[in-house]
Amino acid sequence: MDLIEILESPLTKHKITSNNVLDLAMGLSAIALCLQFVFEISLNGYVALFAVLSLPVSIITMIWGWNEYFPINYAMKGLISVSLKDISIHNLNYPITELYNLTFDINDFKGMRVKYPSVYPAGPCLSQGINNFIRFNFNGIEYSIQFLLRSETELNDLGRYLNQLYVHKIDFVETYGGGKSYGLKNLNYAEIQEYKKQR
Repeated sequence: MDLIEILESPLTKHKITSNNVLDLAMGLSAIALCLQFVFEISLNGYVALFAVLSLPVSIITMIWGWNEYFPINYAMKGLISVSLKDISIHNLNYPITELYNLTFDINDFKGMRVKYPSVYPAGPCLSQGINNFIRFNFNGIEYSIQFLLRSETELNDLGRYLNQLYVHKIDFVETYGGGKSYGLKNLNYAEIQEYKKQR
C-alpha cells in the first residue's frame, strides 16, 4: 500500500475563510455600536444596517463553512510504501520485523468532518487529512513520518493492512482519533475480545 508523505509548512498564500468574513462583519458591527453609543457619533442608520446584515452574514458563513476545507499547509514530500515485509521510505527499506515501537497514529482523512459550523466560529469544518503518523525505532534511531490519507477509502485500506499485521503477529500499536483502535475501529470490550479471537 502506498501513502503520501507530507511536510507541514506555513501557508504560502493566505486563504480567506468563512470565519474571516464573519470576524470582519462582527468587527464592523462592534465599531459601529461603539461609535454610536459610546462616543455618541451619529451614523445615520448605519448601526441598524449592520445589525440587520449581521444575521444573514452569520447564516451565509455557516452554510459556507459546512463544506469548507481547512487551508492547505503542507507540501508533498514523497511516497511511503507499507507491506507485511517492510516499510519503504525514500527508497530505503526498513524490515518490519526489525522495527521497535512501531506505531500508527491515525487521526483523519481528507474530507473528514472535524467540526460543525456554528454562529461563531463558522468554518472551516473539513480536514485536509494530514494528521497521521508512522513512528518506529530502527537501529536505535527514532523515525516519525507524517502522511496524508486522501479519502475514507484509503483510511479503510490502511485498516485492512493493519488487520493483516495482527494476523501475521507483527508487534505494533495503533490509535485512531487519540484512542486505542483495532483495524482503525474503536471497539468496546466485547468487540475487542471477538476481534482477538478472529485473529
